[in-house]
Parts: sequence; C-alpha cells; structure tokens
Amino acid sequence: MINHPRVVHIEDYLPLIGAEALERILKKAKPLQDLHVVNVNSTYYGGGVAELLGSMTILMNSVGIKTGWRVIQGSPDFFSITKKMHNALQGGEINLTDRKKQIYEEVVYENAIRNHLEHDLVIIHDPQPLPMIDHYRKRGPWIWRGHVDLSAPNPELWDYFSPLVEPDPTRKSRWSSPAEGGLPDREPPLRMESKRDRAYRLVENAHTHLHPTSGVGRWHLRSA
Repeated sequence: MINHPRVVHIEDYLPLIGAEALERILKKAKPLQDLHVVNVNSTYYGGGVAELLGSMTILMNSVGIKTGWRVIQGSPDFFSITKKMHNALQGGEINLTDRKKQIYEEVVYENAIRNHLEHDLVIIHDPQPLPMIDHYRKRGPWIWRGHVDLSAPNPELWDYFSPLVEPDPTRKSRWSSPAEGGLPDREPPLRMESKRDRAYRLVENAHTHLHPTSGVGRWHLRSA
C-alpha cells in the first residue's frame, strides 16, 4: 500500500476559525460537490497567485469540490510582453504594438488547443491566459480574476482587454471561431443544466460578497 503524504484539510483550520465557521463552509460546499472547477494561470511556483492556488485547490478538493489547476506555456517573448501588461494594468506605460499582440494571441491560442476546459466553472487568473475565454464553447461561467490594482489601468491596454472582460453580448469572437479552425462548438448535454445553474449562482454570490471597492483583485464574470 502506498503511504500518501498528509496534506492540509479544511478541518485543520478548526482552532483558527472555530466550529461554527467550519460547519458553515462544509454546509455550503455540499451542494457543489458534483461541480468540476479549474483554475488557469501562468506558473506553478513564485508569486502570490501560485501560492494562493497551491492551497486553495487542495482545500476545495478536501471539501469534495473537484478542483484542478492548469498552467499555460509560453516563450520568453510572451512572458516579457505579459509582464509589461501586468504593469500597465496598474497604470504603467506600454507600447502595445501589433507584433506584441500577435505573439500574445498566438501563444494563448496554442494553449487553448492543448487544454480542454470542459468544466462547470473556469477561473482565469491575471492577463497571461485571458484570451482563452474566447476560444471555447462555454458549459458554465468563466471568471477573470485580476490580482492587481485595476482602479486606474493604462487606457490603451484596457481598450484592448475590455472586450474580453466586459464583453458586448452582440459581439462575435475576434479570436477564433469553428469556421476559422477554432475549437469545436458543441452544445452542453442537458444533464449539465442544473450544475450550470448552480455554478452561476455560486459565482454571482461570490461576486456580490467579495467584489472589492478599491479595484484590487477585481472579479469579472463572463457568461456562456
């Protein structure tokens, strides 16, 4: 028999949060235990997002919510561009040339092809994987989670990003479509509807209670 190393469970927080809070968390998690959730970011190590996901995904699984973590791949040029984007989201300057946009979009599209995100809830973290949101037929809500101060983003960059994070429902995807060789456009099976509705309620409740007024760590909900 394989002896698995012990990982942290939500019950380990009992001395810190008390029995009432623990019971409340377990009660709220119970109706979500058949949902499949995935987080997407750009690194397994280093930085606050990786530290957050390292513990959060384990804890969500410990309460019975199937939660995964995908990391996109990219070239040094790609990560140099997204670093500048990261700074510009906080108000820094950026020279957003067509060539930089091309590199960014091509790398993200390649990652969309190799990652099959057919989950009930998808959470995209920070700007690196952001355009992936336009490469899939959604079977549930997608969230973009910006982990920086978005109260005064660089206007040029926000004009570029805003169709993705604050989309016009009449807008056609400008990134890909099935006719242009995009990913398959498949209708979700009917059995997913109740799970999908619960996923939307979960996200809407989280958005209502967790959306900060300072603009730091803003949530953006993207419907299917």
